[in-house]
Amino acid sequence: VSSHIPGDINSDGDVNNKDLTRLFRHLSGYVVTVNEAALDINGDGDVNNKDLTRLFRHLSGYDVKIH
Repeated sequence: VSSHIPGDINSDGDVNNKDLTRLFRHLSGYVVTVNEAALDINGDGDVNNKDLTRLFRHLSGYDVKIH
């Protein structure tokens, strides 16, 4: 079992706009290093634009849960 911070896509210990950018680049097909365990932001089992939107809303101060 790997330990991770939900939403910490780049594994730097913070969830911030760098993670949002990294997730966007990952979903856009760029080859970027990601923490696979932290990608499914909404916990539905898929990594897609719904996760990007959830992370954006979280970082914008909305009361949304990230997994």
